[in-house]
Amino acid sequence: MDVERRRFGVVLAGAALFSLVRPGFVAAQGSASEQAPSEHPQQEPTADLQKNMARARLKENEQRIKKDAEKLLQLAQDLKSQVDSTDSTSVLSVGIVRQANEIEKLARSIKQLARGQ
Repeated sequence: MDVERRRFGVVLAGAALFSLVRPGFVAAQGSASEQAPSEHPQQEPTADLQKNMARARLKENEQRIKKDAEKLLQLAQDLKSQVDSTDSTSVLSVGIVRQANEIEKLARSIKQLARGQ
């Protein structure tokens, strides 16, 4: 009896899913055949839109690279002043190591942005 209930439930769920998907499937088939001649004009605006989006993304990347490069310069100058002020031959400060790691991460981030990734 339990197996019959499961089968009934599966069949019922499948029928419900089919009834929900089928109207959209039929409508999509009908609209695709009706819109086939006008596909080319629709592709041009999307191409322009994609170009505009790519330009905006590149502009964002450029601004972020400039901001990150300024931050990188400041961190490098701070690191240099810390190294100059401490005697690093006997003791290496944990703060210096942390700041060097932060500089490395920021440099990698700039590198990835410059590559467009």
